[in-house]
Amino acid sequence: MDDSFLANMIPEVNKVITYGFNRHVDVQGEYITSDEFGNPHFKVLDTVIKLKVAGMHNIYNALAAVSVGLEFNLNMNQMKTY
Repeated sequence: MDDSFLANMIPEVNKVITYGFNRHVDVQGEYITSDEFGNPHFKVLDTVIKLKVAGMHNIYNALAAVSVGLEFNLNMNQMKTY
């Protein structure tokens, strides 16, 4: 939802789960920092996640994965393991 161009392209479906850093999303991430290798650390639902891949764009990939996990009733510890 942080990209207004893509947000306007959401098709009409039965259920849409939004994610991003914006306050008006279903799954909201909060950037914390990046380590010396460029691996970002962020928080979602009061859980800190430290990615093992460099690049801020990977936070969006992780937020998408968290959104799917939540839809399938996984808890944050289960999702952090993988």
